Amino acid sequence: MGGNFECKASFAIATCRLFVISGRIIEGSIKAGMFVTLSEPGCGVSYARIVCVESIHLDESIVSLAMEYTDDRECRMLVGLNLVGQTIRIHRALPECNT
Repeated sequence: MGGNFECKASFAIATCRLFVISGRIIEGSIKAGMFVTLSEPGCGVSYARIVCVESIHLDESIVSLAMEYTDDRECRMLVGLNLVGQTIRIHRALPECNT
């Protein structure tokens, strides 16, 4: 299955090469190893694998999803997506392509 996630904030942690989105799960459940759907303006859709899921409030209402990136170019692309306020689809596995 997977779920839907409402992004409240996003940021990069350069020392660890992690991109983090924080917000709330609005449907389903999300675990490490699942994939985030990311839409790049003018470039289509790409996917990032979640490496860590952390609750950052005692009531677990705010959750952070961390994804690794490989280089500064990818980091700039992720930060440039401006995900705040968007609902992001999370998949258990990479979706199959229909060709």
